[in-house]
Amino acid sequence: MFIKRDDYKISIANGLLVVGLILAAGVTVYSLLKPPIESSLSRGIEVALKSKADFFESQIEEGLVDSYAMATHPYLIQSLLQVNAQPGSTHAMRDMKREIDSLLLAGFTAITVYDINSNQAMQGGHFSQNQSQKFPLHAYPNSFLTWDDNQLILHMRKEVLGQDEELIGSITIEKSLPQLNRILTNIGEIGKTTEFMVCEPLEVGGHEIACLLSRADGIAFKQLSPLAKGVALPISHALEGKSGILTLKEDNQVPRVAAYTPLGTFGMVLMQDKNEFYAPMTEQIKIIAASLIVLIIIGILLLSWLVLPLMHKLASSERRARERLKECKCLHEIRRDMERNLQENEFYQKVIVCLIKAMQFPEITSVMIQLDDKQFVSDSYNKDSMHRLQAQIEVNDRIYGSLHVVYSEDQPFWLPEEQDLIDTVASVLGRWIEREQAKQSIIQMATHDVLTGLPNRYLLQDRLRQVLAHNRRTQEQAAVLFVDLDHFKNINDSLGHAVGDLLLQEVAERLNGAIRTEDTVARHGGDEFIILLQNITSSQEAKLVAQKILNELIRSFYIHGKELHIGGSIGIALFPSDGNDVKTLLRSSDIAMYHAKKSGRNNYQFFSPELNQEMAEKESVELG
Repeated sequence: MFIKRDDYKISIANGLLVVGLILAAGVTVYSLLKPPIESSLSRGIEVALKSKADFFESQIEEGLVDSYAMATHPYLIQSLLQVNAQPGSTHAMRDMKREIDSLLLAGFTAITVYDINSNQAMQGGHFSQNQSQKFPLHAYPNSFLTWDDNQLILHMRKEVLGQDEELIGSITIEKSLPQLNRILTNIGEIGKTTEFMVCEPLEVGGHEIACLLSRADGIAFKQLSPLAKGVALPISHALEGKSGILTLKEDNQVPRVAAYTPLGTFGMVLMQDKNEFYAPMTEQIKIIAASLIVLIIIGILLLSWLVLPLMHKLASSERRARERLKECKCLHEIRRDMERNLQENEFYQKVIVCLIKAMQFPEITSVMIQLDDKQFVSDSYNKDSMHRLQAQIEVNDRIYGSLHVVYSEDQPFWLPEEQDLIDTVASVLGRWIEREQAKQSIIQMATHDVLTGLPNRYLLQDRLRQVLAHNRRTQEQAAVLFVDLDHFKNINDSLGHAVGDLLLQEVAERLNGAIRTEDTVARHGGDEFIILLQNITSSQEAKLVAQKILNELIRSFYIHGKELHIGGSIGIALFPSDGNDVKTLLRSSDIAMYHAKKSGRNNYQFFSPELNQEMAEKESVELG
């Protein structure tokens, strides 16, 4: 079969037409792909920088919270008070060294304790030597970050206050930040030309800035000017509180793409050579060019077959980037709410709302936070749904609860991304619960007696002031009962302090059982207890409670198989007749208690002006 000349021309024309159509399609595809790819890459570097900024901020705040907690550590305060009271005491110094050693095991690299005269009491660990390379934390007094021995270290000095908020000394602490070190040292994983910069003004309002510059070939500390040849650098925009992305064009150098964002008083910049930054787009262009050659051979029909998967992949990548941005925003909001001292229920509801917004299908998402004895759920939560993800909430290395996320319809989760988010939120909740429990423990230790668990004298005085202020407004009465145990010293001396302590605990339980829930039993010290009866109508109510207490104390106590017998002497002072303030009421009840002891013990006595006169005369004779 022969091909005529016209058929040949038609074949050439058809071939050229196919080539032209394919080339036009290639140019069109390139034009369509370039803007979304550039936009996706830009958003990617911004999301990466924002994620590092949030993590950087959370690590610094966590280090500061841990450091501030050390300054309020009750055992450290107790050791420092002993050093102030007995300078040079071997016992006090040994206690302080034990506390410092325990803190060093908790993750601190160096600790120095100063007494009330600013003299160094004790030092543990090794402080950084190169503190010239430091970032001042202007938002936190006496605190800065320093770069020494290839690691980032948090350095701060904090005053130590006693129970009455008086200054008893100070503490200087250094803590390594290993998570931030990993960010700085692993920056080369993003790209060979990637640079990560964290900067802070050397002083408020100053022009010089301290910068930690991380590249693939190492980390360097520099002092820079925010201007180069009169042009503001990206770091200057970040230090002004701005976020964005721009291209730097420097003489005889490859242009660079820089994303910048603020971080408190810090500024952060992530830079990359433009060639490497757009390398993913360049690779896509090569694929398209190769596809065009193949398409010229096999025809236009395969063009759409090659392009459509790429478009779907690009759309999926952009969608995933949006989801990651939502997750970063969710974690940032949760960590911010952790610092706002919210009530428990309000905090968990905010976590639930934030987590729902971060999921792929928020309109059909519901969340449940299950703790030991509590449960927090979103609206329309369906516990029987099969489309769910969950993570355990661990507190102090034990399972404290769980976090459940449920889709009400049959929709796929984005695994492992959404599971990772839920795991992270569960971990954050565990840290928040640990911190809240630590706060409650510190408050309990400061306001309650360690042996009996009763309110101590400081909490008692606070409750007394509140009750008296309320009763003055309502014209109601109150009573203070001063209870002193009879014959307790004999038991303590003969059977030992261990038996005495157990006996005091039994006494505390019986006293608590003898009063109303709104009343207060407090340990005043030794074998003395104070009972506050609020809102009574007459002295008869105080008399009945006093007799009930005497009946409880006269009953036998059984400690370690031994039958013990004690009694009690009770002094009663009434508000407002026997005193109009805390100090007077306590003194009046104390005087009445001594009268009860003189009257033969195991009885109660009301305060009277005659008793006060008798006590004053006795004190006058003793002083004379």
